[in-house]
Parts: sequence; C-alpha cells; structure tokens
Amino acid sequence: MDRIASRIPDGAKSRALVDRVLPALLGIQGQINGLVALRDQYIALASLLDTLDGSDVSQEFVSAVTGIADSCRLMASQIVDALAVVKYPFDHHDRTVMLGAFLVPSLPPKEDVGAIYHTVGEMLDRLGSVQVRGVGELALVAQQVEQVLGLPPLPELPEVAEAATNE
Repeated sequence: MDRIASRIPDGAKSRALVDRVLPALLGIQGQINGLVALRDQYIALASLLDTLDGSDVSQEFVSAVTGIADSCRLMASQIVDALAVVKYPFDHHDRTVMLGAFLVPSLPPKEDVGAIYHTVGEMLDRLGSVQVRGVGELALVAQQVEQVLGLPPLPELPEVAEAATNE
C-alpha cells in the first residue's frame, strides 16, 4: 500500500485518512444489527408520541411508551459502549473524542422519555453522517488509487449523466 500511496499526490495524507476512517466504518458495521433494531424502536416510539393529543392517556399507553423508551435507551447505551473504543475519525475540537462519545455525549435519565427520543434521533443522524462522510472519503481515495493503477474510470450512471446535461 505504501508503494501506491507514494504515487498519489498527498498520498501520506490519504493513507492516514484511510487508517482513521476504516476502523470507524468497521465499528459501525459491527453494530448494524443493533442499529437497525434501535431505528425500528425509535420509529415505534415516534409513532406513539405522535398520537398524543393532550387528552387523558391510559396507563397501558404510558407503559408502552416507557417500555419502548427504555428499550431505545438500553440499545443506544450498548452501541455507544461498543463504539467507545473507536476513535472519531474526523477533525474535532476534542482530539481524543471517541466515536461513542461523539454520537451520544451523555444518555438522559430513564424517566425522561422526551430526552431519550431526542438523544436517539441525534445519535442516528450523527451516525449516518459519519458513515456517509467516511464512505465518501474512502471513495475519493479509491479513485486516486485506480488512477495510479491505470484503471479506467467507471462509466457514469445513465440517470446521473442525464441529470447533469439537463442542468
């Protein structure tokens, strides 16, 4: 890999970027089952909270909401703990921040359903942003490697080419 990196402009920076981003993406991928389950529970919680209209609610409804919120909090905690050993791969004011702490600086108390809902939503958004940004950065490096190796660029997708000519 170093032979190729030496042939890429700013190859050492690209290599360092891959060395930072890849572990984060692999860490996220390792939590994918939990993330899907968390997303599903988050959607269920959102649906229940949307039905609140200020009128009296049954104890059964309150129990359902708090049960799902507890489940969301527990799943988020498990994912954050698993990603607490993975370094956040991008520039941050705290150079030592770990991915888990970046996603959720602190979990709200069990009793605060609204804060749990908000925290899990932010966590999922941040996680998606890290994943998209990381994959994008790796794709740029991959393009440079392909050029160095003399591989032809991939053809544009017909929809993308058509959209570009229509602009």
